[in-house]
Amino acid sequence: MAQSGQPPVRWTDRLATVVIYALACATAVFAAKTVPVYEVATHESGDTSYLPLSYAVAWFGIATSLMLVALWIARAIRWRMPAWPVALIAIPLIAGSWVLGFLIAVISA
Repeated sequence: MAQSGQPPVRWTDRLATVVIYALACATAVFAAKTVPVYEVATHESGDTSYLPLSYAVAWFGIATSLMLVALWIARAIRWRMPAWPVALIAIPLIAGSWVLGFLIAVISA
């Protein structure tokens, strides 16, 4: 919970949260659209048996990142804390999900 001596959350904090989360959503759309690039990693060997797994890991991670961060933002707002630092977490989580899916495709090739 917010401490009694803590200043109230300003509207600029809310605006920053919305802008950062919108950028995270745009990053997620870009990452999801570039998931088919994983096929390039398996092009040389021709083994595409793990490609569906790498797609699923990436898309699940991207979607879960956005949902979890939205819940964390709601919790921060409810506790009257600045939520924009929480929104910043979304972008590394999305990038990590994309990289993890790519690594699955590369290692299995």
